[in-house]
Amino acid sequence: MAIPSGSGTEVLKRVTGAVDGATTSVLTVGSDKICTVLSVIICNVNTTNACDVYMYARDGSEDREIFQLVAGATGALDKRATFVWNDKFVLTAGDILKIQEDGSGNIEYWVSYIEQDWTT
Repeated sequence: MAIPSGSGTEVLKRVTGAVDGATTSVLTVGSDKICTVLSVIICNVNTTNACDVYMYARDGSEDREIFQLVAGATGALDKRATFVWNDKFVLTAGDILKIQEDGSGNIEYWVSYIEQDWTT
Protein backbone atom coordinates (compact mmCIF):
# COMPACT_ATOMS: atom_id res chain seq x y z
CA MET A 1 0.00 0.00 0.00
CA ALA A 2 1.29 3.42 -0.90
CA ILE A 3 1.47 6.11 1.75
CA PRO A 4 -1.99 7.68 1.78
CA SER A 5 -2.47 11.26 0.72
CA GLY A 6 -5.60 13.22 0.04
CA SER A 7 -9.02 12.55 1.49
CA GLY A 8 -10.17 9.50 3.39
CA THR A 9 -12.15 8.56 6.46
CA GLU A 10 -11.26 7.70 10.03
CA VAL A 11 -13.99 5.87 11.96
CA LEU A 12 -14.19 4.22 15.37
CA LYS A 13 -15.44 0.64 14.97
CA ARG A 14 -15.83 -2.58 16.89
CA VAL A 15 -16.13 -6.27 16.17
CA THR A 16 -17.56 -8.88 18.54
CA GLY A 17 -17.98 -12.63 18.53
CA ALA A 18 -17.22 -15.97 20.14
CA VAL A 19 -14.46 -18.59 19.93
CA ASP A 20 -15.01 -22.18 21.03
CA GLY A 21 -12.12 -24.59 20.54
CA ALA A 22 -10.74 -23.12 17.34
CA THR A 23 -8.80 -20.23 15.83
CA THR A 24 -11.09 -17.44 14.68
CA SER A 25 -10.24 -14.60 12.30
CA VAL A 26 -11.56 -11.57 14.15
CA LEU A 27 -10.57 -8.68 11.88
CA THR A 28 -9.23 -8.68 8.31
CA VAL A 29 -7.83 -5.40 7.01
CA GLY A 30 -8.80 -4.55 3.43
CA SER A 31 -6.66 -2.85 0.81
CA ASP A 32 -6.01 0.87 1.25
CA LYS A 33 -6.99 0.62 4.94
CA ILE A 34 -5.14 0.83 8.25
CA CYS A 35 -6.62 -0.35 11.55
CA THR A 36 -5.33 0.80 14.93
CA VAL A 37 -6.52 -1.67 17.57
CA LEU A 38 -7.37 0.21 20.77
CA SER A 39 -8.49 -2.61 23.05
CA VAL A 40 -9.35 -6.31 23.12
CA ILE A 41 -11.66 -7.64 25.82
CA ILE A 42 -11.83 -11.41 26.20
CA CYS A 43 -14.20 -13.19 28.59
CA ASN A 44 -14.30 -16.90 29.41
CA VAL A 45 -18.04 -17.43 29.88
CA ASN A 46 -17.56 -21.12 30.76
CA THR A 47 -18.78 -21.75 34.31
CA THR A 48 -16.54 -24.75 35.05
CA ASN A 49 -13.24 -24.61 33.10
CA ALA A 50 -10.26 -22.31 32.71
CA CYS A 51 -8.76 -22.15 29.22
CA ASP A 52 -5.64 -21.16 27.33
CA VAL A 53 -6.07 -18.16 25.02
CA TYR A 54 -3.79 -16.81 22.27
CA MET A 55 -4.01 -13.73 20.07
CA TYR A 56 -2.11 -13.52 16.78
CA ALA A 57 -1.74 -11.09 13.91
CA ARG A 58 -1.07 -12.60 10.49
CA ASP A 59 1.31 -10.24 8.74
CA GLY A 60 0.85 -11.67 5.25
CA SER A 61 3.13 -14.67 5.68
CA GLU A 62 3.28 -15.64 9.37
CA ASP A 63 1.07 -15.66 12.46
CA ARG A 64 2.82 -13.35 14.95
CA GLU A 65 1.83 -14.01 18.55
CA ILE A 66 0.71 -10.90 20.44
CA PHE A 67 -0.20 -12.51 23.76
CA GLN A 68 -0.89 -15.85 25.41
CA LEU A 69 -2.69 -16.81 28.58
CA VAL A 70 -1.43 -20.33 29.26
CA ALA A 71 -1.68 -22.54 32.35
CA GLY A 72 1.67 -22.86 34.11
CA ALA A 73 3.27 -19.87 32.37
CA THR A 74 1.25 -16.66 32.41
CA GLY A 75 -1.83 -18.41 33.80
CA ALA A 76 -4.87 -19.57 31.86
CA LEU A 77 -8.01 -17.46 31.72
CA ASP A 78 -10.04 -18.71 34.67
CA LYS A 79 -13.71 -19.66 34.40
CA ARG A 80 -15.98 -16.61 34.28
CA ALA A 81 -12.89 -14.33 34.07
CA THR A 82 -12.19 -11.34 31.82
CA PHE A 83 -8.88 -10.22 30.29
CA VAL A 84 -8.36 -6.73 28.83
CA TRP A 85 -5.53 -5.96 26.38
CA ASN A 86 -5.33 -2.20 25.84
CA ASP A 87 -1.88 -1.79 24.27
CA LYS A 88 -2.40 -0.16 20.89
CA PHE A 89 -1.04 -1.74 17.70
CA VAL A 90 -1.48 -1.21 13.97
CA LEU A 91 -2.69 -3.63 11.32
CA THR A 92 -2.18 -2.78 7.65
CA ALA A 93 -3.68 -4.05 4.39
CA GLY A 94 -3.88 -7.85 4.33
CA ASP A 95 -3.23 -8.35 8.06
CA ILE A 96 -5.61 -10.60 10.00
CA LEU A 97 -6.23 -10.49 13.76
CA LYS A 98 -6.93 -13.96 15.19
CA ILE A 99 -7.96 -15.34 18.59
CA GLN A 100 -7.52 -19.00 19.58
CA GLU A 101 -8.76 -20.94 22.59
CA ASP A 102 -7.88 -24.50 23.61
CA GLY A 103 -11.40 -25.97 23.66
CA SER A 104 -11.92 -26.15 27.41
CA GLY A 105 -13.51 -22.71 27.69
CA ASN A 106 -15.97 -20.60 25.77
CA ILE A 107 -14.51 -17.23 24.79
CA GLU A 108 -16.38 -14.08 23.85
CA TYR A 109 -14.48 -11.05 22.54
CA TRP A 110 -14.95 -7.33 21.90
CA VAL A 111 -12.34 -5.52 19.79
CA SER A 112 -12.40 -1.71 19.47
CA TYR A 113 -10.39 -0.08 16.69
CA ILE A 114 -9.94 2.96 14.45
CA GLU A 115 -10.24 2.26 10.73
CA GLN A 116 -8.56 4.69 8.34
CA ASP A 117 -9.90 4.19 4.80
CA TRP A 118 -8.46 5.65 1.59
CA THR A 119 -10.41 3.49 -0.88
CA THR A 120 -12.53 6.38 -2.18
